[in-house]
Formats: sequence, structure tokens, C-alpha cells
Amino acid sequence: MNAHVDGVGRRPSRLQDLSPDDLAFQTVEAVLAQLDVLAAQFFPPVRMSDLRGLTRRDREGDREQRKRYALATPLGQAVRSLTRFAQTGVGDSLAILCAMESVWQTACISPLEQGGYTNLDQRMIELRDHPLSVVLLAALGRCRLDFGADVPVRELAALADTDEEEVRRELDATRAVDAAAASRWLERRRLPS
Repeated sequence: MNAHVDGVGRRPSRLQDLSPDDLAFQTVEAVLAQLDVLAAQFFPPVRMSDLRGLTRRDREGDREQRKRYALATPLGQAVRSLTRFAQTGVGDSLAILCAMESVWQTACISPLEQGGYTNLDQRMIELRDHPLSVVLLAALGRCRLDFGADVPVRELAALADTDEEEVRRELDATRAVDAAAASRWLERRRLPS
């Protein structure tokens, strides 16, 4: 996730093992840390955490206060909703698409980048091992299933907590899987579809 969250060298996260609240907290904290770097370039020594009313002592000592703050933000709520939707399929697909847009714009694209989505595929490849990328891919796959669209292999792999090769091998697919076949395959694996 550009400078926001570094997933290099990590083992891919299992979707079902992710805590929606913890991932939301980590994402908000990572974005705030990036904003601290940017704010310091314009208004030294201002920090975004100072602007949100937390003193240095609070930032260092009261993790629960920071977590409550993070979960109350629109970004925290969006990450939590996306994670739950990706894990269970419970939620409104249209609202989830809006949450995905918000998370993508806030957590995945640097404010200095021009063009926004022009490099979406490359960015998702760069983020492949980060828990937020697993959630984004799985949530997008669930939305495709809800709308009856074909599901790309990498999104189906994220939903099933497996690798793309296993999906290709078991479903004899190269790029995408028909929504009905993807749903049956997930059900056979005892996963929500």
C-alpha cells in the first residue's frame, strides 16, 4: 500500500483469521502515520494525531482510546464492514462497493499519485500479501457473486483462503470462473457464497 502499509515479505493472511476491528485499527493508524509525514512537510511540527485531539501521552499509552477513535472513523467503519462482508457475505453489495472505493482512495493510493485507478492491477499485485488486499479482493469477489458476474481467479482464491493455482486446477479456469460454478465450489468447501 504505497507508504501506508507494508506487506512485503509477509505470508498471505487467511481471510477467516482476520479481526475486522483490528484490521480497521491498523489501517487507520497506518493512514494517520502517512498523514503525519505529509503534514510535517507543510506545517512542522504538526502531527495529524495532534489535530484529532490526542496528546502524545495518549498516543503512546492509551491504545484502547486510539482504537475507539479509529473504529469511529468512516475509514475504520468501511474496513470493518468490508472484512465482515468478505468473511461472511453479510451486507449490502452496493454499500460494500462504496466502502471499497473509500478504502481504496484513502488507504491504497498516495495523495501524490496522479491518475488514481490507472494502475489498479499493478497496485493489487504489490499488495497481494497484505491483509487489506486479501479483504479487498475477497469483498470484490463476493460482490461479483451477488451480481452474478464471473469471478476472477485471484478474487476467488482470496475468498477461499487458497492460492490461485489451486483454483485453476480444481475449476479448470485460467482467468475467471462463472458465478454459479464459483458459488458451488465455495459451498463444497463449506464457505459462504
